[in-house]
Amino acid sequence: MTIGYQYSPRERIFEAVIDQVDVMRVADLSPRDIKHDNPEFRRHEELINFLEQIYGRAVAMTDTVTVVRFSRILETPAGMTEAMKGFGGAQN
Repeated sequence: MTIGYQYSPRERIFEAVIDQVDVMRVADLSPRDIKHDNPEFRRHEELINFLEQIYGRAVAMTDTVTVVRFSRILETPAGMTEAMKGFGGAQN
């Protein structure tokens, strides 16, 4: 996962794996989807304003967006190695 502007150097902030990808209209985004994109947003209008700033064009409720859900990859998650090996009470 990186941050930065298109066609500019990016800063690596962490590694992640994509869990799910959904394609839907802006109008079909749930409040939870909106909040996950930016915890400060609650309404479609706030997200639309943000997307318009990023993409430099008008965004409508009927526009299609891609929602990418991901999980951060930790170097050594606590207890994960033992659980995967079947130690520490983990059952398969």
